[in-house]
Amino acid sequence: MVLAAELRLTHLGNAGMLVECGSRAAIVDGLFREGVRGHERIPEALREKIESAAPPFDRIEVILATHSHADHFDAAAVARHLEANPRARFAGVPEMASLLPAGRAEAITRPAARTFGPFEVTFQDLPHQRPVRTVVENTLHVIRACGQTVAFTGDAGQELSLYARAPKVDILVAPYWFVTSPQGRAVVEQVFQAKDVWAVHGNTTAEEWVPKVKQAYPQAKIGVAAQDRR
Repeated sequence: MVLAAELRLTHLGNAGMLVECGSRAAIVDGLFREGVRGHERIPEALREKIESAAPPFDRIEVILATHSHADHFDAAAVARHLEANPRARFAGVPEMASLLPAGRAEAITRPAARTFGPFEVTFQDLPHQRPVRTVVENTLHVIRACGQTVAFTGDAGQELSLYARAPKVDILVAPYWFVTSPQGRAVVEQVFQAKDVWAVHGNTTAEEWVPKVKQAYPQAKIGVAAQDRR
């Protein structure tokens, strides 16, 4: 009997996640460097492994980023991984794709659907939360692989009206404030209805936000950067 491969998610830091299906992998919001002050960074040793495509990051098929803010995306970090990993490619909005090597990045006009190895990815416009210092395009990514679906909201707004086209999913990865605010929980519970919810995008120190998540939504999985685990 051949058993179906299991979908596995690993938190990397801030909102970065590694998604694995069998021997293939995708990475979302996990190739950035300095980040944004006050939010988590990927630990330096781990960042080096990701950028240099050291195992298990040599199995990445596609690199995705919900938006171009420096705590989700860094063009130099993505380009370095692409150079080290011939099988990988980037897919994202033209703003980001234009910063990467020609032929290794696909500019996505949303809505769209693409397949990368075992990963079926849909891209939907989902506006960034307000206020924000710079105007930026934010994308809802829904990945189907290994018989499950996982959604990545990026730093989206929490108004229910934004989610008219969003699907129900098995797993949701969203900033922690989606589960600590009533408005965000309405999106989590009424729209996505996920069995598993990852709360990510933490402040620099876990003490500032992890207790809030545990109190407001105790069933959530909490993504905390390796150097600051509690």
